[in-house]
Amino acid sequence: MKHMEKYWIDELNQMRQCLLVGEGIELTSHAATRLSERNIDPIELGVVLMTGEIYESYDIGEYVYKGKPNRHPVRLVIGKSQSKVLSFVVAIDSPSTFAVVTVYEGVVARKKADIDNFR
Repeated sequence: MKHMEKYWIDELNQMRQCLLVGEGIELTSHAATRLSERNIDPIELGVVLMTGEIYESYDIGEYVYKGKPNRHPVRLVIGKSQSKVLSFVVAIDSPSTFAVVTVYEGVVARKKADIDNFR
């Protein structure tokens, strides 16, 4: 939701700070599995978090996964690591606690035309 956009930079900076200190950000088992299946190095995920940007936002109940709506606000982070464009979904559990929900290479098809600047 675009109405949350004014908070994105603060949220992203808080995620980055959590990554730098090594606490407050975690991978779900689903995200860890996807990293392995998709041959994405966790370091690449860190690079994207440090250099990418929040591109989409979903309020509670708007992001449905396996038929269940999200219980926390969710952000889609997109960025470039080496030669790959990576996207990952982060749930905001609290202002200083984040969970990476899933990770994939590329972008969702409906947004592809909008983010050619990542290539």
